[in-house]
Amino acid sequence: MHTKKNYRPPLLKFILLFGLLTLLFWEFSFTQTFNAVVMSPCAAVMANLSFFLLKALGQSVTLSHTIISSPWVSLEITDNCNGIYPVWYFTAAVISFPAAFARKLPAILLGAPLLLAVNVVRIVSLYFMKLTEPAWFDWVHFQVWPALFILVTVCAGWFWLQWLVRHHPWEPRA
Repeated sequence: MHTKKNYRPPLLKFILLFGLLTLLFWEFSFTQTFNAVVMSPCAAVMANLSFFLLKALGQSVTLSHTIISSPWVSLEITDNCNGIYPVWYFTAAVISFPAAFARKLPAILLGAPLLLAVNVVRIVSLYFMKLTEPAWFDWVHFQVWPALFILVTVCAGWFWLQWLVRHHPWEPRA
């Protein structure tokens, strides 16, 4: 048992810091500055990457800002479809975990691009879903992919924790 007056168990510290970072992000995400500097440009990048992948897959698509179109279907990548939210929650969880920052940096540098790449796969799969099975599009878009994205985000965190435990014995941050 700890006798320090201000001792907080690591789990409580994690929950409090994660909650604070999430709250700060959530508040900032509603500002016009955030939308102009982060959300809209990220949506444009996701649209461009998805467009190039669809072209590489032989699709006859065009891109106008964040709208990917073919003669048969159009798909708009909105600010909420850019993958920033899962990236932030993952990053906030990694930052909040009681480990040295040097151990967190690889998780963030690998995890964030991984989640953004999964988002490109999500967008491309939704394009094909809308093209081939339009009746299923809304269900896959609003039910399946959010659950898959949560699963991938949690798995990315779990793999990082496994790496951390395997390669770096417990070394809580000061």
